[in-house]
Amino acid sequence: MGNRNIRILYAVRLLGSLHFIGGVLIPFFTEWGHISEPMIPVIQLWFMWWAAFLEVPTGAVADYISRKASVLLGFLISGLGFWIYVIGPHLAWFLIGEWLIALGVALVSGADESILYDTLLEEGRPEEATRISSRYGIVSMFGILVGSPLGSWVGVHWGLAVPHVLTGMALVMSAVVALLLHEPSISSQTIDPAKRYRDVLSRGVKIFWSNKKVRLLGLNLALVHAISGTIIWLNQIALEDLSISPIWFGYVVSAGVMSEIILAHVIGDLEDRFGFRLIAVVTQIMPAVGFFLIVFGIFRGNIPIVLVGTMLPYSILIGRRSMLKAHINHHIPSSERATVLSTVELVRKGITGGAYIIMSLTLGVGVWLPMTIFGCMLVMGLTIKTLNGQGEP
Repeated sequence: MGNRNIRILYAVRLLGSLHFIGGVLIPFFTEWGHISEPMIPVIQLWFMWWAAFLEVPTGAVADYISRKASVLLGFLISGLGFWIYVIGPHLAWFLIGEWLIALGVALVSGADESILYDTLLEEGRPEEATRISSRYGIVSMFGILVGSPLGSWVGVHWGLAVPHVLTGMALVMSAVVALLLHEPSISSQTIDPAKRYRDVLSRGVKIFWSNKKVRLLGLNLALVHAISGTIIWLNQIALEDLSISPIWFGYVVSAGVMSEIILAHVIGDLEDRFGFRLIAVVTQIMPAVGFFLIVFGIFRGNIPIVLVGTMLPYSILIGRRSMLKAHINHHIPSSERATVLSTVELVRKGITGGAYIIMSLTLGVGVWLPMTIFGCMLVMGLTIKTLNGQGEP
C-alpha cells in the first residue's frame, strides 16, 4: 500500500505541476493584461498575503479533518482560479483568480507532504524521507519541464490566455487522481477526534516557535527559498531587456527545471558525503552568485552569462527545500505535521511578500537592482548561525 500511495502522489504532483503558464508569465501580464512590470509584483503580493493568511488554518484543516480531502479540494480550487483569471484582461478578475489559487495552494501545502512522510513512517522507512521527498520534487519539475515550453508555443500561436486554461484543466485532473489516495493509518491514529480545530492550530504553531531546531531550519528554508524563487519572474524581465523573444522563455524555464532535477537527484548523496551543514551553506551561496552573474551579464549585454546565472537560483529550489524539510520532519509529531509544515510555508510566503515589495519599488530603475539586493541578502544571511550538524541549531 505504501509504494502504491507514493506512486499515486507522484501522479497527482505531476498533473498538478503542468504549469503551461510558466513560459509566458511576464508577456501575459504586460501584453494580454496591459499591466506594467512594477505592478506585477503587487498582484503577486496580493496572492502571497492570502496564501500566507490561509496557510496555517488550511494546514490545521488537513490535520483535523482529512489530508486527502485537503489535497483534492486544493487542486480543484486552484484549477477554478486559473479559469477565472482569463475571463477578461481586468485587474478584478486577476485578483479573484489569485485569491482562489492562493486558497488552493494553501490547502495542498503541507497536506501532500504529510501523507508522503506518514506513508514512509507507516512502512517503517522514515530514513528514506530525503530521497523520496526529492524524487517527489523531481516529479513536479518534470511537469514544469514539459508544460513551460509547450505553454510558450501555445501562448505565441494561440493566445497568451490559453496556457491558463490548460493549466486549470491539468489541476482538475490532478484532483481526480487524488481520489485514489490512501490516508495513512498512522495519521488517523495520531489525530484525536476529540481535538478542537483551535487546539490543532495552536499546538502546530507553538511547536514551530518553541522548538529551536524546527524554527531555525524553517526560517533558513523560508529565507533562501523565498528569495531564490523570485528568479521565476525576474529572469523573464531580464530576457525581455535583452530583446529575447517570448517563445524562448519556456525553454529557459525548462533548462532551469533541469538544473533543479539534477541537484534534487544528487543532494541526498551529497549530504551523506559532505554533511548537512556544508551542503546547506553551499546551496545558499549558489543563488546569490547567480543573481550577481545575471546583473553582470545585463550590463555587458552577454546572454550566455545571464543564462548561466539564471540556472543557479533555479537549481536549489527543490533539492534544498526537500533536504531541510526532511530534517524538520524528524523533529515534529505526526498529529501536527501538516500544521507545522504549513507554518514554515507561512513564513516563506511572508518573506516572499517582502521580496515582491522590493521588486515593485525597484523594477522601475531596472531589473538589476532587485537582483543585487537579493544577492546581498542571501550572503548576509550566512552570518546568522542557523545551521549546524544534522539539523542541530
